[in-house]
Amino acid sequence: MSRLEVLSKEEIKRIHGESLTILEETGVKILDEDTLRMLSRSGVDVDFNNNLARFPESLVKEALRSCPKSFIALNRDKENGVKIGGDSIYIVSGFYASYVLKGGKRMRGTVEDVANFAKIADCLKNINAVGVEVLPQDVPAHVSELYACYAMLDNTTKHLFFSPNTQFSAKGLVEIIKTFTGEEDLLKTQIVTFQSSPTSPLTWERDSLGVLIESSKAGISCNILPEPLAGATSPITLAAVLLVHNAEFLSGLVISHLVRKGVPVIYGYSPTIFDMREVSPIIASPETIALRIAHAQIGRFYGLPVHCIAPDSDAHCHDEQLAWEKIITFFAALNSGVNILINSGMFSTGLVASYEQLVIDDEIIGFLLRVIKGIEVTTETLAVDLIRKVGPRGHFLNQMHTLRHLRTEYWFPELSNRATYDNWLRKSGKDIVTKAREKVSKYLKEHKAPELSQENKRKIQEIIKKFEKMKS
Repeated sequence: MSRLEVLSKEEIKRIHGESLTILEETGVKILDEDTLRMLSRSGVDVDFNNNLARFPESLVKEALRSCPKSFIALNRDKENGVKIGGDSIYIVSGFYASYVLKGGKRMRGTVEDVANFAKIADCLKNINAVGVEVLPQDVPAHVSELYACYAMLDNTTKHLFFSPNTQFSAKGLVEIIKTFTGEEDLLKTQIVTFQSSPTSPLTWERDSLGVLIESSKAGISCNILPEPLAGATSPITLAAVLLVHNAEFLSGLVISHLVRKGVPVIYGYSPTIFDMREVSPIIASPETIALRIAHAQIGRFYGLPVHCIAPDSDAHCHDEQLAWEKIITFFAALNSGVNILINSGMFSTGLVASYEQLVIDDEIIGFLLRVIKGIEVTTETLAVDLIRKVGPRGHFLNQMHTLRHLRTEYWFPELSNRATYDNWLRKSGKDIVTKAREKVSKYLKEHKAPELSQENKRKIQEIIKKFEKMKS
């Protein structure tokens, strides 16, 4: 299908040009002296008294030229490489929710929940990679992500996504991945992706810098994810949101480039507006739909792998609002050229995850992937000779052509109802959430990812215990 667009080429170039001006004239606050010194040595105009770095246009352009336009994401066992970039589509399960919906109530996430979500995601055919669906809160906070990493490695073979909250966590995760893979340099062994976010407007905090620097040094691909909040941490107009976002991203790109040239960097986005009536951030409004499309256009303008959150909803329960917001946010991002889409299984503005919702989102994703596949027009699919052969008032049910294309031409749901009312009642009369819950029970009872070796388990546990004793 033709891609969705909301910006003209001239508008994209203007946003890029104004971003360069902001970086060179206004600058970005860098709250880490070591990073400021590195920038100063590399030709950045640094005001040490005010922790301000002004980036020359030439350095930004150099970083854009040297950044890989794609990279190969591997699974846990360093196999099944998938190219990330260009026209590829990579779907990741949800990311860092605070709660899990169980029995209609929000419960704090646990390590067991992380393991269960990973196991379910491992079963779902449209989920390509696994994120930390919920941050576990039944272990010490400073090592919660290390426990999550262990739970995920032990329950899925798919590529993993992390957004370390601190440089301390990033160091621990890097040590686990290096130990697990047996590789000191992870540049060519991309079994995980990291994420780091500046603080809008135009600020990099020490820990966010630390995450970006640790991932770059290790050779781990990093999703740089500015999160300007329209009307709060950026001007309220959507064009200005894009401008603040883009300037912040480019500053992070330069920092990664200076730490280690050639490490993959992803053009990330989490479109958010601030609802003045409810005094709350919103991620599934019409405005965030437009921002998703514009963001993808800018990322493709740079030729970088593009990330965006989706499918998303601000609803707090399994209702119609949840369904329509999930579908439209995912379709907008998917059909605008985003490569990595993350947040499956989540709702409530990203605060809540649900086992059932992860299974339902997998179905929504399959539905929309079929939509964007479009219609293939060839001699075979037009079937002119077959139409002539069958002729008027014939039928095609018994033709080999029908059997040959039945499963490739059409998408078949696993949860959605297509039966008549009477047949639906006769079969079960169950709603989609109930069906999803049954799938969850089946996956958790029957599925087991190939187990980690006892040696790997021992080494990872030792790393976690070591970091648990340390102070962040």
